[in-house]
Amino acid sequence: MNRSVHPPVGCALTLLLCLLPVGVAGNEQEVTVEDVAAELQRRQQRVRSARIVWELTRTYPKGSLQDDVESELELESDTSATYPAKDTTVRAEYTLWLEGSKWKSTRQGKIWGMNVRRFVEHHSFASSDGHASRSFIAAEDLASAPFGVEHHNGQCKEITLVEYGPLLWSFRATDPMRESGRFVAEEWSVSNAREELDGVECVVLKRTYERPRVDEAWFAPGQGFSLVQYRRFDKGQLTLQIDVEHSRDNDHGWVPATWKITSMLPDGKLDWLMSGTVKEYAINLTIDPQTFAPEFPVGTVVRDERTDSQYLVTEDGEKPRVAFVNNTIVRLEDDSYPLAFWLGLAGLGIGLVLLILLGRRAKVRIRQ
Repeated sequence: MNRSVHPPVGCALTLLLCLLPVGVAGNEQEVTVEDVAAELQRRQQRVRSARIVWELTRTYPKGSLQDDVESELELESDTSATYPAKDTTVRAEYTLWLEGSKWKSTRQGKIWGMNVRRFVEHHSFASSDGHASRSFIAAEDLASAPFGVEHHNGQCKEITLVEYGPLLWSFRATDPMRESGRFVAEEWSVSNAREELDGVECVVLKRTYERPRVDEAWFAPGQGFSLVQYRRFDKGQLTLQIDVEHSRDNDHGWVPATWKITSMLPDGKLDWLMSGTVKEYAINLTIDPQTFAPEFPVGTVVRDERTDSQYLVTEDGEKPRVAFVNNTIVRLEDDSYPLAFWLGLAGLGIGLVLLILLGRRAKVRIRQ
């Protein structure tokens, strides 16, 4: 026997389904900040360790470093010199290791050398084993010696630099190892639960600072809540934008593949442009613990923030305390200080004596 729903009954059922809440009928719910935070936390737990290698290009428009040079070196405005003299693109290769809250990064390539006012080759590293962190740089414009820093805790500002952002948003968005920039749910609110960006459906979160700054973070639920765009507005002007494209990994989900970071000046002009491309990566691999506690090369002058002192890395491992005198490294334990040091010390002593004498003469005049 062929059974069919009587038309009035069918209409009633249809009307009932239409009146049901969306979450029941269509199994759709509005995305909350807590949903995004939970997914970012799950991604972080899935990626126990990682090693990512990427190339980063950075483009500086002609004259974009002019103000930095003049303010840093206290130079008078010079219209005959322009820094850089033309649009310039430099390249560097980065490697990032992650394991839990431990991390290490290395850079090799060109950076702006403020002391010589040109782009110079350099290599550097920064690391944290979860308790202590250190950083190191060797570059052509460091005339005295390579320089390192022993930081006073396990956090280091290196990992907060914007060029690491796309990777950290994917793998360590909520980790407290990030001194700044980590995702804290209480700071964000949902600006738009459904927004499309280049054909990708996104949920948009907003963070407002006390000063007139607003951040927007665009997450794609269809890509495991990957961050696909980040915008920063200062006084209503777009000053920073990060655009990220991801690729699908069958074992580990969505992984950043390429990104572009654009920095704008308050007047809307381009400040600089970064483009990153992942060359290779490995996830949940075994990493040698020593990776996160690298040694400083022999000849490095290290600033130890924990003891407020400087020492020199030597082959015998003694770490003698040192100071810079006229770009010369002087061991503070030695008696063999250069002549310039003694002359400077003598000059300082004479100056102090003159100040004391002048002070006494001033008191005598006041009494008279």
